[in-house]
Amino acid sequence: MKEFISLAFVLSLVVAWGGVAAWRLYRGYRSRSWPKAEAIIEASAVSRISTLQAAAWMPRVRYRYEVDGTWYRGERIAFESQLKTNPNSAGRTRAKLIVGSRVAVYYEPKAPDRSVLWATISFSDIIFATSGVAAGLLMVLLTLGALFK
Repeated sequence: MKEFISLAFVLSLVVAWGGVAAWRLYRGYRSRSWPKAEAIIEASAVSRISTLQAAAWMPRVRYRYEVDGTWYRGERIAFESQLKTNPNSAGRTRAKLIVGSRVAVYYEPKAPDRSVLWATISFSDIIFATSGVAAGLLMVLLTLGALFK
């Protein structure tokens, strides 16, 4: 029984992670059809984030854009995770977002304050979402197997 509970816990974590990835995929896919506006990069940096196991780096950006005469500010680069294990990778992302440059921004039509610079989906999110679905199905099968044993 202990093994079953441990397996169920691990599978639950995979399902939760897969749910987060599926949400990012959904948002990334939806944002591809959002209207575009021109944004101006106001700030761009790389932040070091310490975790329990290692350091990671996160490119950060702040931009402003106008929709129907109203100015908005945004900070989202993409819906996929921007956390990098290599500072050079985060630096390459930052190098594409130069302060003062003009870039396209996608904004949600019904809520123009929600925006993203890169309307993309990531392969890793596809893998995590698929793993979450598979883990969920495995949990159901294991539970049914235990119930009808």
